[in-house]
Amino acid sequence: MSSNNYKTAQVYLERILEHIGKIEKYKIGLTLEVFKKQDQDYDAICMQLSQIGENVSKIEKSPDRIIDTFPNAINWKSLKGLRNRIDHDYTWLEAEKIWAMLDDQLNELKNGASLILKNRFGK
Repeated sequence: MSSNNYKTAQVYLERILEHIGKIEKYKIGLTLEVFKKQDQDYDAICMQLSQIGENVSKIEKSPDRIIDTFPNAINWKSLKGLRNRIDHDYTWLEAEKIWAMLDDQLNELKNGASLILKNRFGK
């Protein structure tokens, strides 16, 4: 990997937080019923989740060893798997499962990324 292409894992963690911020903004006033019916809300949120998973893949390849150092801060494998599901099997996604994940795990992901940024990069 040339030094011109290298980005520290900090960049990817910050991007994850940006994508979470967009999801939080898109979700304001949204209900599961509306989420299931309005393609643009569903598509916008799934796109952000896909980008989160893509950033996890980049963190995984980064020499910063973030995943080895913070294996339990974030459910790395689940996020990467979700990205693959969204990108390769989109028509089989279930809105209810995506919605439940947003309710159950989005804050956990935000807290984990923030914790890593603070402890590893002083941000």
